[in-house]
Amino acid sequence: MGALVSTPPFQGLPPIPAMLTLFMHPRWVAWKRTVIAGQRKKPPVDPATGGPACVDQPSTWGMYEAALARTRSDDLPGVGFVLNGENDLIGIDIDANKKTGQLDPHLEEIARFGETYTERSPSGQGYRLFARGTLSQAIVRSDVGIEVYSSGRYLTVTGQHINGTPLDIRPAPRTLEALRHRAGLEDDTNQGGAGAGLYPREGQ
Repeated sequence: MGALVSTPPFQGLPPIPAMLTLFMHPRWVAWKRTVIAGQRKKPPVDPATGGPACVDQPSTWGMYEAALARTRSDDLPGVGFVLNGENDLIGIDIDANKKTGQLDPHLEEIARFGETYTERSPSGQGYRLFARGTLSQAIVRSDVGIEVYSSGRYLTVTGQHINGTPLDIRPAPRTLEALRHRAGLEDDTNQGGAGAGLYPREGQ
C-alpha cells in the first residue's frame, strides 16, 4: 500500500441547491485519511471535539459550518454527511472495482444518467449521488463498486458537480433500478424502511 494521497486544503462546498438542502440538517462530520490493516480508510471526525464520530451517535454530528471549521482547525481533507433514514435521502457511491482498480464502464454510464445531483468522489475515480426516495434494503456490491444506502452510513461530500447532471437532489428510479441489476439483485421497489444500518462505516 502506497503513501496516502495528499490533497489541497479543503475550501468548503459550493452554495448550489443540493448542498443547500444538505446544509439544513445537523448531520455533518469532518473526515481524515488513515490506513487500517493495510487498507485506506476515511474515518469520520466529530466536528465539536475532533474525536471519532459514529453514524449511530447524533451527538457526534453537527451543522455544516461546524464540520467546515473542524477541517480548517485540524487541517483535514473534507466533510461528510450522515444518512440516518430521515428526509427521504439516499446516498449512492459508485467507485472503481477493488480487483481491477478501474471503474466499470457500465457504472460510468449509470452515474451519468443525469436523474439527480452527481459529484466526483474524493479519489477522483468514482461518483457520489444523492437522491430522493427510500430503500427497502441497501444495494451493496462493494467488490464491483456499488454501495447505496439510506441510513447507517456517512458519505464524503466534495461538491465537485458533474456537468450535465442536476444541481438539486431528485428521485432517481432509473439509476437505482440499473444499480440493482448491475449488483445482481432483484428489483425491489424503493418503498418502506431504510434498512441499511448494520455495518456503520463511511462511503468511499
